[in-house]
Amino acid sequence: MQVYTDRLHKAASLYKARDLVPATRLSLYWKAVEINRITRICRLARAIFENASRFSRKNKRELAATGVFYTLTSVALVGPLFCQTASMTVSLLQDGYNLIVDAVSNLVFGPYGWLQTAVFVVFGVSVLCLDAVLLSRLKIKNAIGAISLALIGTGFFIIALVPGQAPGGAATLATTVHNCATGMVVVMFPTACLSLSPTFKALRYRKLYIGSIITGIIMGVFMVAGGLTLGLRYNMVGIYERILLWSGQLFVMAVCLHLLKDKRLGLRQMLRQKTALAAEAS
Repeated sequence: MQVYTDRLHKAASLYKARDLVPATRLSLYWKAVEINRITRICRLARAIFENASRFSRKNKRELAATGVFYTLTSVALVGPLFCQTASMTVSLLQDGYNLIVDAVSNLVFGPYGWLQTAVFVVFGVSVLCLDAVLLSRLKIKNAIGAISLALIGTGFFIIALVPGQAPGGAATLATTVHNCATGMVVVMFPTACLSLSPTFKALRYRKLYIGSIITGIIMGVFMVAGGLTLGLRYNMVGIYERILLWSGQLFVMAVCLHLLKDKRLGLRQMLRQKTALAAEAS
């Protein structure tokens, strides 16, 4: 590039000479224009070469973050589908099990108890994945919602690892731990739904905002109704637990579907902007 710059200055000095004929001066003028154009191209190529590594690292980070987002959101979405299907299958295969009366945790004492234990673990992982996505990608500053989701995921792990009271068996310390974890999950689910609704509203997720409020109210109503029926010694714990579980699983799936849709629209908009910038540059 320095060679072309020197030639440019030399051509300009010759062009200014008064003893040259017009034809020679015109030829030197066009040479100066050509050298100037080549110099600009060399400068542009040098700038692109210097910034290429930086752009490459930035694109790699963006691709890695997008891959992590899709992985976590997909796990959080598929988990509730597996849990609903597997839990209902175990309920139908276990002899003498009543969906209305018997608790969901009693399924772990049947012949397919290992599958119900896997259901609790998978749903706990799904809730924690959703919590991680909300914290990392959306940068939410809702401490109550984030802590509530973390407690829900932890509670399901405890429920899976510490079985409750076996049918006809005596209550033990493990039964107390199991019941405490169940109560924590029952209380934290409506808390998470209602506490996250302002965040969804701030992000302009209108449908998700309304749905989270409705889900939180429904879960709160059935939580109170379940406590009243237990206090009045009406054994309907099974149906109340299932309604709460289904509501929570539908909430997790709805949030994941909305996030995936929003991410896809964002990627399309980013692609259009890059295409427009490339067209302007060319």
